[in-house]
Amino acid sequence: MRDTTVRLLRPLFNFPYVARGGLARGMRRRGGLGFVPGRRLTPEERWLAQQPWAGRVVYDVGAWEGVFTLFFARAVGAAGRVIACEPNPSNAARLRENLALNGLTNVRLVELALGERVGSAWLSTPAGASGRGALTATPTGQAVAVQTLDGLIAALGLPAPDFVKIDVEGAELAVLRGGASTLARCRPALLIEVHPQADYAALWAFLDALGYAMRCVETGQALSAPVAPFGERSAWHLAAQARAA
Repeated sequence: MRDTTVRLLRPLFNFPYVARGGLARGMRRRGGLGFVPGRRLTPEERWLAQQPWAGRVVYDVGAWEGVFTLFFARAVGAAGRVIACEPNPSNAARLRENLALNGLTNVRLVELALGERVGSAWLSTPAGASGRGALTATPTGQAVAVQTLDGLIAALGLPAPDFVKIDVEGAELAVLRGGASTLARCRPALLIEVHPQADYAALWAFLDALGYAMRCVETGQALSAPVAPFGERSAWHLAAQARAA
């Protein structure tokens, strides 16, 4: 019910404001209900707030309108960089506007999807929920370009990531597989929103084989076996750190 109410209200609040809560508190943005005070940080936000950011290179994969992008850009500072990947043109336009509202110049916006291989796909987005677009092979929604993380870094000469945040509505494993060389070479820390439609057992096995230790952000539980902590009904967040050699 709450999600439905938020979707219905969002178009009514299409004006710039200063966020009064969340990780982007004090920053300017357009869209959403961030002007409402008193919202507590989510477990994902609390975890992010506790990490060291100064000077780091962050990849925000599935950046939506830039709510986390704004936080990353402020947190990494002038010495850091943020690469924001967002395939939805309307989301990308809003993200670009939010960056301009804050005068941020350390963010590079890349308007495409990341996946396992280079090509194209269809982005299907539920009405009123632009942050929930999912890639599909079925010709519905809008066609978007797909690149791999490895290929993107090589093609654009981008800096190696220190941290990668992934929120791609079920395509998490495809993004990771498309960045396998980067993960093996650079060993970035990861924060992955795991959606119910994801193949979590395969995702866990992939990261474990690359030498990553994993933990559930919501519970703090170490994930030492390919069993999702919340079953297959809820989205949750996986934090992964490369094990010491």
